[in-house]
Amino acid sequence: MKFLVALLLVSQTPQEVAEKFVNLLKEEKFSEADDYFNSQMASALPSYKLKEVWKSIINQYGEFEKIVNIRSQREGTYLSVYVTSKFENSGVNIKVVFDKDDKIAGLWFQPVILLEEPEKSEKPSYIKPEKYREIKVKFGKKGWELNGILSVPKGKGPFPCVILIHGSGPHDYDETIGPNKPFRDIAQGLSSNGIAVLRYNKRTLEHKNKFTPELLSKTGIYDAIIEDVIYACEFLKNRKEIDSENIFLLGHSLGGYLLPEIAKYLKDVKGLIFLAANSGSLFDLMIEQTEYIAKLDGKIDKTEKEQIEKLKKQIERIKKGEIGEEEIILGAGKKFWNDLVNYNSLETVKNIDKPMLFLQGKRDYQVTLKDFSLWEETLKGRKDVTFKLYPDLNHLFMKGKGKSTPSEYRVPGYVGKQVIQDII
Repeated sequence: MKFLVALLLVSQTPQEVAEKFVNLLKEEKFSEADDYFNSQMASALPSYKLKEVWKSIINQYGEFEKIVNIRSQREGTYLSVYVTSKFENSGVNIKVVFDKDDKIAGLWFQPVILLEEPEKSEKPSYIKPEKYREIKVKFGKKGWELNGILSVPKGKGPFPCVILIHGSGPHDYDETIGPNKPFRDIAQGLSSNGIAVLRYNKRTLEHKNKFTPELLSKTGIYDAIIEDVIYACEFLKNRKEIDSENIFLLGHSLGGYLLPEIAKYLKDVKGLIFLAANSGSLFDLMIEQTEYIAKLDGKIDKTEKEQIEKLKKQIERIKKGEIGEEEIILGAGKKFWNDLVNYNSLETVKNIDKPMLFLQGKRDYQVTLKDFSLWEETLKGRKDVTFKLYPDLNHLFMKGKGKSTPSEYRVPGYVGKQVIQDII
């Protein structure tokens, strides 16, 4: 996940780019797919030729069905990402090769025998479809409306309601990551237990085609995230099923980090729920995540060192305010980065006089116990603040064993039952 942080529109890891690339082939969006090529590949395999190649693969192996696994390995100065996929008649390793600039420099299709797929996790007992209904909704600023789902318990309302606020990246309303949908799990779990939930597509996903480099350079935290939470609150207050005096905000990852700032605009919300929320510098977190992933194979090679140094230099430029007015760096522009440079979550949270709940997975490598401890230290002594730590859960609040890795997010799972119970 994200460089591990993709803040607005740009996915940062080659694994994510490879997955997106294969999905674009599946959707036959060849002109979008070849945007990921370096100049040599773009010249050798323009979109019309890429279409011909994909059609020949379909003719040979049958219709594309799904991605089964993604892994990567270093091959000299190149990084090869193997997107193992299931086609109608065969398994195929789609080998996507990246150059030092993280552009696609090679593409191969290799048949492979797929092992029997592991059994999918059973739907957890906390989800009871007979106890709630889901309503497709649309709300938001004129011209920037968002599609979403309002989960409402069956029975006589009005019901308390939770608004779900995404982590970094252009997420859909389920916060889909691989086969996992943590926001769906949370919404359906809470609505099975008498609590309404609003989840919605993030603005940077719903309106991704509007975000030209010029607009992106002028987009700050308020425009990208906060404004839509305000519209979500206004929308809920006009729904007869919702108890307008009992609206809560739940932020995951970056969404949790920004909750204290969001709460400044929504003084009448009842409480705040922080899931895997970083508390310290987001910039330090980006470097730590990148180094963690690089070290997973036991060493940091020359290319990885160069990438880490490049990231550090980019972050240093951001901190010093050296970004050009229309420059896009690490997926965002000057205004967004300036907002984050000037934001102090720990100082801001001290002024929040609402009940707060902090939840953290101990196996989370994206937001770690260091952040969780900083929240605890800052808010110690507050009787209206609760902290919960889950030993075997990761950043998605799903169970696993051993050291957590990005590939873990490809394993189907559900948000832990205790998490749902603690939120309730």
